[in-house]
Amino acid sequence: MDDRLRGKLPLEKPLRVSVGSRAIRVEKEGFTSLRTTVEVKAGKESVAELAAQSRKARLVVSEKSNEEQEDRGGVRLRRGGGGA
Repeated sequence: MDDRLRGKLPLEKPLRVSVGSRAIRVEKEGFTSLRTTVEVKAGKESVAELAAQSRKARLVVSEKSNEEQEDRGGVRLRRGGGGA
């Protein structure tokens, strides 16, 4: 919050902050960063609702071999002798 680490989710209890506009950023490996602004009013509870989206990625798994590669749904596999 406001470019300071205030904890890890899920929080054990609500954060107490001063009145005003608060910049919220949530980060998790493998997901796009989430950002929003919350206007905090005295004596009121403010809630930031954010929806995470995973980053698109491609995984290539290969084994040293002279045999041809097989493409299965974006994952390339090489089949070699003596392996699985």
